[in-house]
Amino acid sequence: MRTFIHRTIAVVLFWLCRAVLAQPAELSVVSIDNADMQELRRLSTHFERDNPSLRLRWIMLDEHELRQRLQVEMDDGGTRFDVVTAGAYEVQSWARKGRLSPFSELPAAYEAHDLIDDVRRPLTQDGKLQALPFYAEGVLTYFRADLFRRKGLVMPAQPTWDDLERLAAALHDPAAGIAGICLRGRAGWGGNVMLLSAMARARGARWVDEHGRPRLNSQKWKDSVAQYAGLLRDYGPKQALELGFRGNLELFSAGRCGIWVDASAAAGTLQQAMTERRALGVAPAPVTADGRQMSWHWVWALAVPQASRHAAAAKRFAAWASSREYIELVARERGWAMAPPGTRMSTYAQAQYRKAAPFADLALDAVRRHALLRGADSDAHFIATPEFLPIAALTGQAVAVAVAGKMSAATAMELAQLRAERVLRQSGRLP
Repeated sequence: MRTFIHRTIAVVLFWLCRAVLAQPAELSVVSIDNADMQELRRLSTHFERDNPSLRLRWIMLDEHELRQRLQVEMDDGGTRFDVVTAGAYEVQSWARKGRLSPFSELPAAYEAHDLIDDVRRPLTQDGKLQALPFYAEGVLTYFRADLFRRKGLVMPAQPTWDDLERLAAALHDPAAGIAGICLRGRAGWGGNVMLLSAMARARGARWVDEHGRPRLNSQKWKDSVAQYAGLLRDYGPKQALELGFRGNLELFSAGRCGIWVDASAAAGTLQQAMTERRALGVAPAPVTADGRQMSWHWVWALAVPQASRHAAAAKRFAAWASSREYIELVARERGWAMAPPGTRMSTYAQAQYRKAAPFADLALDAVRRHALLRGADSDAHFIATPEFLPIAALTGQAVAVAVAGKMSAATAMELAQLRAERVLRQSGRLP
């Protein structure tokens, strides 16, 4: 009897173990919640079908929440995610701390040589890709061509900020629910600071000088904030301070905003969303009075934390999601205009893409215009140090107060300067 019981227990344990072992491994993916990443989540069932031993668990967060959550977890080195969506700033910071598992052995089929150099560069450290680019962006000026035609307006081939102010004034019609211009207004690095930093840099402004001291109270910063705040106060939507990339995209695509200056990555989504023929107009990013063009160069990438328990499988997914195969899958499912932009030269060489995306040349030029530089450089729109995020957050808050008309642009940037100095002193970077 005892032998029978022992055998029964052994059989039950055997089948239990087989059942456990048969369960697919789970990869946790944390991502920014935007249209391109939502599409990746939807199409990732193709990856799961081809990799039956793996299952993906998705956590979608808005940009601010994503950055806050990952900053804490990655700084501690103990994140539980297997794949994280990271910007160029985060990739550089985490790679220096050894928090990422580099992609040192990509298969030949990945065609790493096809990646645009200016996209590959900020994701590379010690000769190895630390993350794989999902999409990349520069800056474009979008305008509602239908509203322009109605008003008899013409967008210059290369608009200046003065041009945009003049056109915004002509388009602004609050009674009809139409704002003349939309700009990121929500306070934060991914909000007003991202845009304003690019505006200020075009004037020659710097975050810090060659000694690492903040330069936020320079006249170039003050002039940039004054221009930005004036445009939003006079011709922006009523809820401007609540709007980031996504909110402005929705307003513009609904015809409630005449001009929108923002990421080139929005072009495909707008092309699909705006059903009225010839409603979307696209021009280069605006230039200053002396001809210096506003620009940023940003990459959203897929990185694998060093702490991942399934690093090999996570890298396999990241490689699939950033491959030509995936881009072509999106094209088949949603049309070429929705293909993830800015990462591969083969996308822009594709005749079907160029036909579906008449903005392709402008967008590619916007992505390639400037390589993303590291450190305290006058041509960089962030400082690649851990202190940058709190400095950017505090600067964004000060700018929002100026937009609300509660203090001048000059006072706001003096306040931002004092706050930046305090952060750097607390970290030991300033005496």
